[in-house]
Amino acid sequence: MLAKTQKFRLDAKSTASFQRLEFSVGSLRGVLAADLNRDTGMLVVTYDLLRTNFTCIEQHLIQNDARICKRPWWKKMQIGMIRYLEQNERENHRAKPSGCCAGFERGGHGTGNTKKQSVASTLQPM
Repeated sequence: MLAKTQKFRLDAKSTASFQRLEFSVGSLRGVLAADLNRDTGMLVVTYDLLRTNFTCIEQHLIQNDARICKRPWWKKMQIGMIRYLEQNERENHRAKPSGCCAGFERGGHGTGNTKKQSVASTLQPM
């Protein structure tokens, strides 16, 4: 499990009720918790990155008529970076170890070869 937390600022003019939004986001697959502060309109979502991601949650909010506040250009760049990092983290978590590091995880000495050789077997007759 790779737990992530993201914040979404919702516009007060959202046509969807805040309570319904909080419940629907909380019931999404992979969402561990969804808490909405009704005074500030801030929705804090904690989710398992291996089961869902930022984009899925954002699309769910848009489909349920939640208006996400307008974002300045730096916030848009930050969202792009969040998407890139999530994809990278997800791929790294699923990847199998390779190269010189593969042997260490199986008990070898970095060569990937887990057979133990005795000193006598490595000596060559002269």
